Amino acid sequence: MSVTRMRRSFLLAPILAALLAAAPQAPAAAGDEAAWRPLGPGVELRRQRYQVAGLRNPITLKVLRADPAQVEIAVIDTYSTVSTRGVKYPSYSLRDLARATNALALINGGFGQSTYYPVPAGLVVQDGREKSRLNRASRTQSGVFCMPAAERRTASAASGTTETAAGPPGKARIVNKGDYRPGLCRQALQSGPKIVEYDGENGISRPARAFERSVVCVDGVGRVLFVQTSRVSLFHLADILRAPEEAGGYGCQAALNLSGDIESGLLYTAGDKLQSAGEVDAPVASAIAVLPKRGG
Repeated sequence: MSVTRMRRSFLLAPILAALLAAAPQAPAAAGDEAAWRPLGPGVELRRQRYQVAGLRNPITLKVLRADPAQVEIAVIDTYSTVSTRGVKYPSYSLRDLARATNALALINGGFGQSTYYPVPAGLVVQDGREKSRLNRASRTQSGVFCMPAAERRTASAASGTTETAAGPPGKARIVNKGDYRPGLCRQALQSGPKIVEYDGENGISRPARAFERSVVCVDGVGRVLFVQTSRVSLFHLADILRAPEEAGGYGCQAALNLSGDIESGLLYTAGDKLQSAGEVDAPVASAIAVLPKRGG
């Protein structure tokens, strides 16, 4: 560990201690869940409140965690997914997407260019097909959530030439906008800012305005977390997400802010019922979904 990183760690320790008071505050309202609740194979849910020093109101997080080894993680382009046949005023919402897919869970995606129509403001790749181009001009949309394309290995012992064979898709990741290349991701969604960098550092320099937030993050073992919150600044949210689980956090190694405020919403299936958090009836340009494993 470098001297600079050691100094940073010493400075960070009291901040984390003050933020989480060594452990999350006990649930303050009925329905809060300090432990993970299984929703199905590879999918679990947790609801937790945090009282941050200096903030008047507690922060509430509803977090869905999915294991890509047991489920599919997909990016959805709303316009090409929601059927408008026979519908005079389609809303292009998470609820519409739930009706149009067999998703186990959905969270709203990146920013849109319109309040009423699902026009993405950045990169959207669905099943290897680019639905919207990378926005290189945007300073806010600094990251890309990526489910890598299947790795392809080539080998021929006899001739030294290569033959292509598809391998399993790589682990979920969040890459810098500048590092994205066409073909890198089978599923991709541009948004931002990155609130937890890939070294686990807080990507936000200071607290700012609080809004309801949606975030996607990747933890240390490659699981994908959908996060929907009450009003919170990105700075405080980043510190909660990157803290280790034993300290009451989520162990996020990288986290990407999605479109929030009136578009922040999470839908998931619990038993035979569709449950929600935040706003699920607002038009959204894209979404990230948890789907049943293909062939499962």
